Amino acid sequence: MQASGFEDIPLTHRSISESVWMVTGTKKDGRLSADLKLAIQSNATVVMYMGMKKLHEIAQTYIEADCGQIPAAIIQHASLPNQKSVRGLVKDLPQLAESRQLTYPAIIIIGEVTNLSNQIIEI
Repeated sequence: MQASGFEDIPLTHRSISESVWMVTGTKKDGRLSADLKLAIQSNATVVMYMGMKKLHEIAQTYIEADCGQIPAAIIQHASLPNQKSVRGLVKDLPQLAESRQLTYPAIIIIGEVTNLSNQIIEI
């Protein structure tokens, strides 16, 4: 499965990730989805919508689960002419987003698949 417009990051790959979790970053009541903790336990790619306001909390959740070293990407305005993105480790996403001035709307992709694209951006 390919996420067109998302920096050519495949969402699944047979030898890396066989499934995808789509998780909202911010629930109606403003809290982070509890499903994120379940997704972290799997080997799946995690795709988060509406998560930029919770980016510090998302990174901290991964760090607390001893998963801060997982590769990740943020794509703002995906598939639009003004698209911007950054890649790094999930533990560093808040700083990376700040350095690239990324805000919402954006999609956050967490998983080893983010290393498969030829268009890797390093900061």
